[in-house]
Amino acid sequence: MPLLNALVEKYKNNSEIVFISFAMNEADELKTFFEKNIFSYQTVPTAEKIAKSYKVVFFPTNLVVDKSGKIVFNQSGYSDRIETNLEKAIETALHQ
Repeated sequence: MPLLNALVEKYKNNSEIVFISFAMNEADELKTFFEKNIFSYQTVPTAEKIAKSYKVVFFPTNLVVDKSGKIVFNQSGYSDRIETNLEKAIETALHQ
C-alpha cells in the first residue's frame, strides 16, 4: 500500500486521474482496517459486481483504464515493481 499511496500523492493535482479500489468487504470492516492502515485510494465497499465487470478474479489486481474506458494495464498479484509498472501505464494512457 505505501507504493500505491506514493502514486496517489504524485498525481494528486492531475484531475484526469482517479485512484479507486474495489473491496469485497463491508464498509464497517473497511473502516476498522483503515483506522490501522493508511490507504489513499477512494474505496468502494462490497464491489463484487464491479470487480466482475472488469474480470477481476485475484487480489490484488491493479488496472489502468484510459479515457475511453479501455483497460490498458492489468496486473494481478503482488509485485515490488507495481509502482513503476502503474506509473508507466498511467503516463502512456495520459499521452495517447
